[in-house]
Amino acid sequence: MYFPHTVSSVRGAFDDTGVRGANTTPLTDEACLVSPEKVSPLIYTAMGPAEVDNGLLFIGGSADIETGDVLTDSNGDVWEVTSHPRSYSNPKNFSAGIDHKQADIRRSAMQ
Repeated sequence: MYFPHTVSSVRGAFDDTGVRGANTTPLTDEACLVSPEKVSPLIYTAMGPAEVDNGLLFIGGSADIETGDVLTDSNGDVWEVTSHPRSYSNPKNFSAGIDHKQADIRRSAMQ
C-alpha cells in the first residue's frame, strides 16, 4: 500500500500509580496517509471556542500506534489519535494478513 505522508509520534509514559514519566517516540517518519475531514465542530478551550479538524489516519500494519499518541505529520500539523487503531487485511485479496491500521485523529486546537 502506498502512503504519501509521514508522521512522528510522542507517547506519554505513566507508571502503575499514574505518575507521568518521560515521553517516548514510538514512530519517526513513518509512512502514512492523513485524510482530514471537512467538518469542523467547535470545542471549548481555555482560550474560548476553537474549530477542530477531524481526520482518518491510514498507517502500516506493524506501526506502533495507540489512542492518545500525539502525531506530527510531514506538513508540521499536530494530531491526536482519538480512537483505538483498527487493523485491516489487504483490501485487494484479504489473504495476506494485516496490511494496514486505521485510526480517528483530531488536529490539535492549540496550533
